[in-house]
Amino acid sequence: MTPELKISFLDKVKRPKTSNKFIDGLLTVITILFYPIILLFGLLFMLFAGILSLWQRLTIRKDNLQKTKLDTEKSENKQWQVFTSTNHVLIEQKLAGSLPWNSGDYLYLRSNPTISYLTDNIFGDWLLVDFRGIFLQKWNDTRNINCDLVFIDFDTLNVSVLQKNLPTKHWTTEKINADEIKFTFTTSDNDLTYIVKQTEINNS
Repeated sequence: MTPELKISFLDKVKRPKTSNKFIDGLLTVITILFYPIILLFGLLFMLFAGILSLWQRLTIRKDNLQKTKLDTEKSENKQWQVFTSTNHVLIEQKLAGSLPWNSGDYLYLRSNPTISYLTDNIFGDWLLVDFRGIFLQKWNDTRNINCDLVFIDFDTLNVSVLQKNLPTKHWTTEKINADEIKFTFTTSDNDLTYIVKQTEINNS
């Protein structure tokens, strides 16, 4: 092999190295130029994914809250039962508690239209509908028997407290005539009587 052929062969071997350096340098320059764009695209993609994930979680949470609220309302409505009703007044009851030895229950009451007096009090499971209204046994205590005789006029929705602090929940009634009802409150010592006149309570 002649010297000229050797030089020519070596030149052919070295040329690819020069080409590779050029390509590597070009790639480095391109990478440096496009790196901010790639980084920005990555950040935008992560931001979009984060917003999408947050929106999905909020949507699911809102749906769950609405479902829980509906389930709670359905459960509460199932507990309410009709206590009494007329053509334009509905009173519903829900058990609030019971006295020891199964000696009586006391109730929450609600009405449509709303009678605010019912909302803040508890009542015995006794009632009398007469004189275009309802007589109720409002309880002042759940341990010591202490009740009020209350009348609600269905026409006006006015509330009248007729007797206060009665030491018994055992009440009986007797219709004396069309305008009078006699209440008897039985206690351990004696019986207390009270006569209610329709003209008094419907005009109060």
